[in-house]
Amino acid sequence: MLFDELEFKPHYKDCYGFRAVMEFDNGFSASIVTRYLFCDQKDVPYELAVIHGGKLHYDNPAADGDVLGDRTREEVEDLLRRVKELEPLEKLDAGEN
Repeated sequence: MLFDELEFKPHYKDCYGFRAVMEFDNGFSASIVTRYLFCDQKDVPYELAVIHGGKLHYDNPAADGDVLGDRTREEVEDLLRRVKELEPLEKLDAGEN
């Protein structure tokens, strides 16, 4: 499972949270954060953002154009799979499917 491969480390902004990043061969990555400032519900402690080229990437079907907060472990697993399956941007820009 993809979630089991995540390595959470203290968040780089020193905000009492933890962050993991998973990079994929399609050029996308997913940033997953958890803890105090990001998610305040114990049963849905994760937030996921899609990254491309080192920046947040909103124009993608995996995250429906947003940063997705208040997610369970199972939801994060599904979102990671969806990001992994995205077509590379080069193919999308060229109109290939």
